[in-house]
Amino acid sequence: MKADEELRNLLWDMSNRLDAIEGTVTAIARSNPKPIVDGYEKVVRADPIIGHIYLQLNGERTQKQITEAVAATGVQTSPQAVGRWLKKMTRELWMAVPVDAPGGGLVWAQPSEAERVFHLSRHVRKWLGVKESP
Repeated sequence: MKADEELRNLLWDMSNRLDAIEGTVTAIARSNPKPIVDGYEKVVRADPIIGHIYLQLNGERTQKQITEAVAATGVQTSPQAVGRWLKKMTRELWMAVPVDAPGGGLVWAQPSEAERVFHLSRHVRKWLGVKESP
């Protein structure tokens, strides 16, 4: 019982420290977002498919549905290519978040911090010359 309580306290402490770090990083990013937004712009302009995929991430679409949604915009891709881009966007770019779907499997979302801090969708639309959907 004592070991469980110690473990719970350690996890609580780690969670609090991570929250503090996240708050600090967010405050720094908010204070000077331009270099980060500029970095995202370089990425999207170099590989526009990243921007097209990003705009389809809504927390409800699967990889297959994202592929179909991107293709519906006139951009040709494949499920395999979208999978590779999603991996890069998750691991390297902090532009995609896998979410467990209620019925099983994965759906993909935009990181809420990227939208809250950088309004990234708005920038991506501008860089791609895409109008906002109604």
